[in-house]
Amino acid sequence: MSFIQFPALQKIDWIEHIFTTRHATATPERHVDNLVLREKLPITPYAWKSAQQIHSNRVVVVTKQSENCQPETDALCTQEKNIALAISVADCCVIYVVDPLTQSIGLAHSGRQGTEKNILQTLVEEMKITFGTAPSQLIVQLSPCIRFPNYPIDFVSQIKTQAKVLGIQQFYDCEICTASNLDHYYSYRAEQGKTGRMMAVLAKK
Repeated sequence: MSFIQFPALQKIDWIEHIFTTRHATATPERHVDNLVLREKLPITPYAWKSAQQIHSNRVVVVTKQSENCQPETDALCTQEKNIALAISVADCCVIYVVDPLTQSIGLAHSGRQGTEKNILQTLVEEMKITFGTAPSQLIVQLSPCIRFPNYPIDFVSQIKTQAKVLGIQQFYDCEICTASNLDHYYSYRAEQGKTGRMMAVLAKK
């Protein structure tokens, strides 16, 4: 299978989402955000917006007029229709954030450094200021990522704690470890840096 989807997000009829596996690309490319891959994915052709990803906690609100790749950014959010947010990872966690009330969405790249800087809190605060988001109404989903004991720091547990502090009640974790499932996922740590990337996509129809 070239991608997976998450049951909690599949129930929401006004969004589309995927998380690609290593089978989505024929070769272990460093960057998977390309037109060839996009054409293979079951995502309606949207305005695609990605982040440079520097392990920061910087969040950018994007519109159709925004640059396709936001520099020095690790999280994106929008309330506009027909925008696909995209994040690439190879061990770090992608946090999918959906607000059913304001119909706004967010996507964050949260590895060890991003989690230490609490990028989830920064994203939720930006969505609260910009869209009027109430944290208690959010639906949050974690992607496959490296996990303890394959990585000495349990940043997934830290993200869960951060979500609880924010008052997020609908929190879901796929519980898949990339380093333990190399047949399906890339792992930067397990493959010693010689690996490709998976792509997470979250779009508002």
